[in-house]
Order: sequence, then C-alpha cells, then structure tokens
Amino acid sequence: MDVVEAYRNVIPDGAAARAWEVFREPFPDWVTFASSSAVENLVRLAGAHKLARVKIASIGPVTSAAVRAHGLEVTAEAVPQNVQGLVESIG
Repeated sequence: MDVVEAYRNVIPDGAAARAWEVFREPFPDWVTFASSSAVENLVRLAGAHKLARVKIASIGPVTSAAVRAHGLEVTAEAVPQNVQGLVESIG
C-alpha cells in the first residue's frame, strides 16, 4: 500500500514576523478561525495576549473550545458551521 500525504499543517517560515506585523497598533477588529489548528498556530505565533485585544469569530464549537482553552473569548460563532455562517456571524 502506498501512503500519499495530501495535507500537512505546518507554520511557514517567516510567519511569526508577519503575525507580529498584523498585531501591531492598530490591532485588527476581528480574527476569524475555521479550525483548532489555526487557533493553536496563531497563539503560538502572536501570543494569546495579542489575541485578547481583538474580537474572535469561530466556525463552530470545537474551534471555539480551542480559543477558550487559551483563556480567550469567542465573540461570535458560526451558525450554520460553514464559511458563510462564519461571515454572517460577524456581520
């Protein structure tokens, strides 16, 4: 049997510097998350203290739980749990 890797979740080189640029004053109004791994990666790159200063929208309960695990507040959660619901939750 051949195993082919079709998806890898890795943080690209230089991402930490880009994250710090985004979270300089003025901060963004919102950050949207569509996966728990995105939460983990952005917390690792920018720090939870930076994310605590913005409104956070989540695509669903699992992702919201990842946000809350870092002591952060979820301002909006998508209903239905898809990209359109995520966009509408912040509108």
